[in-house]
Amino acid sequence: MSEIVFAVEVTSSAVCIAVGTQGLRGAKVERLVVRDLPLPTPPSAAAATVDADAELQARAKPVLAAMIAELGLRGHAGAFVVPDRDVFTRLLTFPFAPLRRAEMSAAVGGELEGMLPLELDELVFSFDVLPRATAAGDDGARVLAQAIPLRDARGWLDFADACGFTAITLLSPLGALAEVAAGRPKTAAPAVLIHLESDRTDVAVLAGSKLLFARSIGRGADDVVRWRQAGAGGAAQAAFDEAGLALWLRDVQQSIQASHDKLGVVPTMAVFSGQAAGALGQVAGAHLGVPVGGLAEIMDTAAAPAGTADHITVVAAALSRGRDKPTFDLRQGVLAIAGDMSFMRAKASVLAASAAAILLFAAAAGWAAYHKQNKAYATLSARVKSESIELFGSAKDAKTVVDEAGGALTAVVSPVPKMTAYDIFVEINDKLPGKDKVTLDVTSLEISADKISLRGSAKTSDEIDLIDSALKAISCFSEPSRGQTQTGPKGEKTFQLAYKQTCM
Repeated sequence: MSEIVFAVEVTSSAVCIAVGTQGLRGAKVERLVVRDLPLPTPPSAAAATVDADAELQARAKPVLAAMIAELGLRGHAGAFVVPDRDVFTRLLTFPFAPLRRAEMSAAVGGELEGMLPLELDELVFSFDVLPRATAAGDDGARVLAQAIPLRDARGWLDFADACGFTAITLLSPLGALAEVAAGRPKTAAPAVLIHLESDRTDVAVLAGSKLLFARSIGRGADDVVRWRQAGAGGAAQAAFDEAGLALWLRDVQQSIQASHDKLGVVPTMAVFSGQAAGALGQVAGAHLGVPVGGLAEIMDTAAAPAGTADHITVVAAALSRGRDKPTFDLRQGVLAIAGDMSFMRAKASVLAASAAAILLFAAAAGWAAYHKQNKAYATLSARVKSESIELFGSAKDAKTVVDEAGGALTAVVSPVPKMTAYDIFVEINDKLPGKDKVTLDVTSLEISADKISLRGSAKTSDEIDLIDSALKAISCFSEPSRGQTQTGPKGEKTFQLAYKQTCM
């Protein structure tokens, strides 16, 4: 069973929905549905201050709601790509090495608050710490961060709810382009992805599996290309506005140069996508000074449908639903979903299949072990019966043999000694009176298999009596014997004590 994954993007001219499935090998987008929006009405004097988001939502709501119903996505959770104009993208530099995630979040929040005309509690942000190899020779931390005003984010979430689905992930177009890089090998060479919309151009520098630099340019395909009809019924052909093309090329080149100046990254390839991408790629490639490559060189096109090059942001956002949480998900902080278990739903089929496979193999292994044990038991039982005939004259099972031999086994004296010589030495040392009671000088201690002999000296005969009484208290010492007490040259009393021992 496959889980449905999808993403929605609302541009100034169309609504795009990418729909796919999450399988064992990741997500695959199978359908890309695009519908044009009605043209905006010319603003009247009274409506001249209408918010751009509110105007776009008013035009897009009936179209998107109808598409959600037709595609059977009502009530489902998907990714939502918000307009670039609502999102601030900044490359931040810190003089310290990368910190833990929570501490880095506090540092990024403070930096954004100082750069943007908003208080920290009025925006939500996401960030990614860039590899230190891109830090152009210094030891600081480089962070690519994106932020959106909290009011705008809530407006788009409410808009998604009104259209019949839950925007569980909020991405900007540049944040969606980061998901193109997420599927690249970590060793992939740097590339610049230039994505054109009618009113803007997104420039993203990808290296390895990360988005390193991103910038949105306020000039798009409409500012560069003029389509004209090639004869009656012929296909439209692209003609370029020379002045617009020059300005657009300047902005793109400045963006690529900025990535080099700030990160030391030089793209080795340019990839064009979006409106008029093919026509502009041929013209702009020579000016950019890097070869132009195809989309297949930076993403797995096998997991993407036809038309991906024109709508790569929404396709990449849909593919992100089949992976871990997107890098630049703007549904953070107060907008985060408490107890978000959507990843479990996305992986439910995989987990269920894995659990079933584990149980199946465990059952097979258990049955094999049980069968092997029974076979060994039968073999050993047959051997016991045949050998018991030779030894006892009749066939006996293992239990009978053990029961009959049990009485004889209990009568056998264990060859293991109760105590070792070291154990006896320790016992003697523990029983001897302390230095406060006797002054003992031991000259020899002999421990044999059946006898203990102690020679030494003490100050008085009373002290010798105390030593003798203490050693007699050892339970396995018996038949004490005491030699003659003599007086030494310094007045000390020498003695010899012997005991029979049964400790060993």
